[in-house]
Amino acid sequence: MVEAARAAFPGLSLHVGDAVSTYAGVRPVIGTGKVDPSKESREHVIWNERGLVTVTGGKLTTFREIAREAVHSLELGGERRVAKRGRFAKPPTSVYWGELDALERRRLAGRYGPWTPALVESARDGELSRIPETFSLWAELRHAALVERVVHLEDLLLRRVRIGLLAPGGAVEHLERVRSICQSELGWDDGRWEREA
Repeated sequence: MVEAARAAFPGLSLHVGDAVSTYAGVRPVIGTGKVDPSKESREHVIWNERGLVTVTGGKLTTFREIAREAVHSLELGGERRVAKRGRFAKPPTSVYWGELDALERRRLAGRYGPWTPALVESARDGELSRIPETFSLWAELRHAALVERVVHLEDLLLRRVRIGLLAPGGAVEHLERVRSICQSELGWDDGRWEREA
């Protein structure tokens, strides 16, 4: 990756030490017995076993279609079906956004949908500002701690708000601020916070 970046941007003199973080995903392919896993199909399959919906396979670029099919597999009766095309959630107009610009409003609405007003309204002073080196807001940490079933600190930093993947050093330099925002929302005493940290 570094060599490719150097070739594309020779004036930057990039080195491995310049990487802030790395991320690798595991693609859930449907095995058909091929010796080389990269030769397996990228198609997806959805099973509905008495309400337990399992999705495997697929590609990131088809996530919306997969999600739509998964919802439809639940046989929602008379409820509105998920649209095949169209926009994702628009930023709500009934929210006081403070200093957030239109791009940030759209990002929050796209990520949090109907939870956006609650997220913005639960923000305390200074929490609608960005966490340095990321696109996330401090308020997103509070929201995750309140409603996203965080079990461990790594859930919060790596899987909910993901600042542990984006901020230098895994966001260690932000841990005290994260603690001041999230510890009470998570219901953790000092001993639990220290163990998690």
